[in-house]
Amino acid sequence: MTFNKVLLSWIVILIITTSIYLFWQLGDINDVFNQSILINVRLPRLLEALLTGMILTVAGLIFQTVLN
Repeated sequence: MTFNKVLLSWIVILIITTSIYLFWQLGDINDVFNQSILINVRLPRLLEALLTGMILTVAGLIFQTVLN
Protein backbone atom coordinates (compact mmCIF):
# COMPACT_ATOMS: atom_id res chain seq x y z
CA MET A 1 0.00 0.00 0.00
CA THR A 2 1.16 3.47 -0.70
CA PHE A 3 1.50 6.10 1.98
CA ASN A 4 -1.55 8.00 0.70
CA LYS A 5 -3.79 4.94 0.95
CA VAL A 6 -2.62 4.21 4.48
CA LEU A 7 -3.13 7.82 5.52
CA LEU A 8 -6.60 7.93 3.98
CA SER A 9 -7.63 4.70 5.69
CA TRP A 10 -6.44 6.01 9.08
CA ILE A 11 -8.40 9.23 8.58
CA VAL A 12 -11.55 7.28 7.71
CA ILE A 13 -11.09 5.05 10.77
CA LEU A 14 -10.62 8.13 12.96
CA ILE A 15 -13.81 9.73 11.66
CA ILE A 16 -15.82 6.54 12.14
CA THR A 17 -14.58 5.91 15.68
CA THR A 18 -15.16 9.56 16.61
CA SER A 19 -18.74 9.34 15.37
CA ILE A 20 -19.31 6.10 17.25
CA TYR A 21 -17.92 7.62 20.45
CA LEU A 22 -20.06 10.73 20.22
CA PHE A 23 -23.36 8.97 19.54
CA TRP A 24 -22.88 5.74 21.52
CA GLN A 25 -26.10 4.84 23.41
CA LEU A 26 -27.64 8.28 23.00
CA GLY A 27 -30.87 6.98 21.53
CA ASP A 28 -33.00 9.88 20.34
CA ILE A 29 -30.71 12.83 19.61
CA ASN A 30 -33.69 15.22 19.69
CA ASP A 31 -34.05 14.70 23.44
CA VAL A 32 -32.75 17.72 25.39
CA PHE A 33 -30.99 15.52 27.95
CA ASN A 34 -29.11 13.59 25.25
CA GLN A 35 -28.12 16.80 23.49
CA SER A 36 -26.84 18.13 26.81
CA ILE A 37 -24.70 15.02 27.33
CA LEU A 38 -23.33 15.28 23.80
CA ILE A 39 -22.51 18.99 23.90
CA ASN A 40 -21.45 19.40 27.54
CA VAL A 41 -19.69 16.10 28.28
CA ARG A 42 -18.61 14.07 25.27
CA LEU A 43 -17.63 16.74 22.77
CA PRO A 44 -15.30 18.65 25.13
CA ARG A 45 -13.57 15.40 26.14
CA LEU A 46 -13.12 14.41 22.52
CA LEU A 47 -11.73 17.81 21.53
CA GLU A 48 -9.41 17.81 24.55
CA ALA A 49 -8.08 14.36 23.63
CA LEU A 50 -7.50 15.37 20.00
CA LEU A 51 -5.78 18.61 21.01
CA THR A 52 -3.59 16.81 23.55
CA GLY A 53 -2.56 14.26 20.92
CA MET A 54 -1.65 16.98 18.45
CA ILE A 55 0.38 18.86 21.07
CA LEU A 56 2.27 15.71 22.07
CA THR A 57 2.98 14.98 18.41
CA VAL A 58 4.46 18.42 17.87
CA ALA A 59 6.48 18.16 21.09
CA GLY A 60 7.91 14.81 19.98
CA LEU A 61 8.78 16.24 16.58
CA ILE A 62 10.57 19.18 18.19
CA PHE A 63 12.54 16.90 20.53
CA GLN A 64 13.60 14.66 17.65
CA THR A 65 14.66 17.65 15.60
CA VAL A 66 16.68 19.18 18.44
CA LEU A 67 18.36 15.93 19.49
CA ASN A 68 19.33 14.76 16.00
